Amino acid sequence: MRILLSTIVFILVVSVRAVSAGTAEPVSFTRGEILSFHYQSDLLARQYQIDVLLPKEYDPENDTVQYPVVYMVDGYLDFPMMAPNFFKQSVTGKIPAFIFVGIDYVDDSLGKLRRLDLTPTAVDMDGEVQGGGANQFLEFINKELKPFINNTFPADQQDQTFMGHSLGGLFALHTLFTQPDSFHRYIIASPSVWWDDKVILAKERYYAGYNTDMDKHIFMFVGKEEGFMVKDMKQLVRRLDSRNYPSLKLSKKVFKGENHLTVPVVGYNFGIREIFKED
Repeated sequence: MRILLSTIVFILVVSVRAVSAGTAEPVSFTRGEILSFHYQSDLLARQYQIDVLLPKEYDPENDTVQYPVVYMVDGYLDFPMMAPNFFKQSVTGKIPAFIFVGIDYVDDSLGKLRRLDLTPTAVDMDGEVQGGGANQFLEFINKELKPFINNTFPADQQDQTFMGHSLGGLFALHTLFTQPDSFHRYIIASPSVWWDDKVILAKERYYAGYNTDMDKHIFMFVGKEEGFMVKDMKQLVRRLDSRNYPSLKLSKKVFKGENHLTVPVVGYNFGIREIFKED
């Protein structure tokens, strides 16, 4: 137990290495070490902070083992909270070992880049048009970030998960309904269904009109104190259930006593076990 605790504590006092994406090379990794990269996106012409937590089991001398990859947006806030929890659950055998990737911005003090990247449509906010860049951001993930992760780490390209909260949850839904094969599993936290008069529901309806199945494992959750967002999530879940997709594995949970700010920790901890359950 003492060894386990020291391992968990070590993750909180990690050596952070910053390298440019264009010159990144494989290095020797220490168990529990978080690696940070500044990635310059050619597609979006801006820089992202990419944090990577490698599994305890990773052995740089053994390149035959590949690990699932879990991608998370809002890495500036949620990655530091969840990395120790996921690492501990993996060490204790509650979830499989995986590569954990957090996506953040190098400079987005006003949150405009976040709203741009995570929303499917542009809207007027206080006299300024904002949002609408979800397609481009998804292209960055699929065509730039994933190849970088896959070429740098022992990633299993056939086992990839996306998790996002609030606008990140909206982006997850947009991805699910427009390019679902981008990920195999989805953890969708407090999704902002309300965005642009619930435009995401139109995307769900469009998907249903052209598809008879949704071969995905999805866990969706919200805090009971989140007001109208509870109703929105339940409405969306009912819609998906009504489609009767034969391969869809969909579960949901409303966490009592949790609000929009407190629910990610408890929900992600529960959800990571849920989506990795045996089929």
